[in-house]
Amino acid sequence: WILSFHRDQGDGQLSPANQQLLQMLRADSEMQQILDHLLTLWRFDGLIHRDLKWNNILLVRSNSESGSPDRNDSDSPALSVRILDWELADLGDWCWDAGMMLQNWYSFEALAASEDSPVDAEAFLENNQSGLSAAHPAAKAFWDHWISCVDIPARADAPFVEKCVLYAAARMLQTTYELLHPATEITQREIRLFRLCQYLLKRPKIVKTWLS
Repeated sequence: WILSFHRDQGDGQLSPANQQLLQMLRADSEMQQILDHLLTLWRFDGLIHRDLKWNNILLVRSNSESGSPDRNDSDSPALSVRILDWELADLGDWCWDAGMMLQNWYSFEALAASEDSPVDAEAFLENNQSGLSAAHPAAKAFWDHWISCVDIPARADAPFVEKCVLYAAARMLQTTYELLHPATEITQREIRLFRLCQYLLKRPKIVKTWLS
């Protein structure tokens, strides 16, 4: 639905802050065109989670179910990953789940930035190199593992990678919307996230370089 949010007719359900977000989105015709194009690319590959975020991921020690006590770091068992909260699961585009995961790292950097951090995306990326450098390895580790698992013949093609990145940017827009759902006014933090989404939608190749 976020891919067509700019076409929202306003049924009185938007918070005042999300009405401001909608106005910002409608002021950028190129951004709207990209979202419209993404909607035409949507395909039904199979089951998707539709709400992949850190809050819905649980790390479990291999000995936790047996009741064994925790051991020290040098002797600690491997961790396994459990994905929680499947209530939104449905048939959909596998690239959407990948995009949702990728945006977690970069949304976090934008939202955790200090109050005096630039709102402009290009300036923010330039000034936040240390934080992004820390995020890149984790995002790339996810990407490398995911790309080895998905059963899509075109997964190594540049258009496929860019589609995942564009979905990641679109999911940033949804994250911005969710943060503003109860709010009366948009803040610098959400504007920074929106500007980052806007920037990456128009320049997906920058994230491709982070994943290479």
